[in-house]
Amino acid sequence: MSFRFVPTSRFRRRHRAFDRKHPNLRADVARTIRDLGMDPHLPRLRLHSLYGDLGGLQAVWITYEYRLVVELDEEAGEIILVDIGSHDQVYGPS
Repeated sequence: MSFRFVPTSRFRRRHRAFDRKHPNLRADVARTIRDLGMDPHLPRLRLHSLYGDLGGLQAVWITYEYRLVVELDEEAGEIILVDIGSHDQVYGPS
């Protein structure tokens, strides 16, 4: 099953800033998003549920330090892209 991506406005802003700051990670981000769209449960992605203020969301690894926060709706075949950044940026206070 292939998923459709729905980026939030927050994700768009953060992704632009992330891309400017980390041009060396463009291929990693593209591969993560591609793999996420094909199968969000691939072991390489390390999909995991979040808790607390981020309850109901999931995160996947881009690299050891960087994460992609998503809302996965498998029934609708959608992945809502919520945030991108370092571990501390996406899990810390807004």
